[in-house]
Amino acid sequence: MTHGWSEAQAEQGILDALADREWEHRPGPSLAPGSGERDSWHDIVLRGTLFQSLRNLNPDVPEEYLQQAMAEVITPKSQDAITENHRLHHILLDGYKGLTYIDD
Repeated sequence: MTHGWSEAQAEQGILDALADREWEHRPGPSLAPGSGERDSWHDIVLRGTLFQSLRNLNPDVPEEYLQQAMAEVITPKSQDAITENHRLHHILLDGYKGLTYIDD
């Protein structure tokens, strides 16, 4: 039984709902290797977007500390996907505690 929705209509409905939550849709070519976001399609982290988000959340932290924190967070600590999921979940909930920055 179909409900008369095409894949494109369903996709647009989801994109609209996400846009209402301030999520920005970016077409695939803008995220392709060579775009500045990733080196290959195997890279799942959009480093430029992640770094800019870290910068926006931590405007007073020097770039070198943000780069170090980003590298630490995106480097897997386990070969087990569930363990990694839990690790990243805790970082998202509690924040990253791996570096201490003291403003001089």
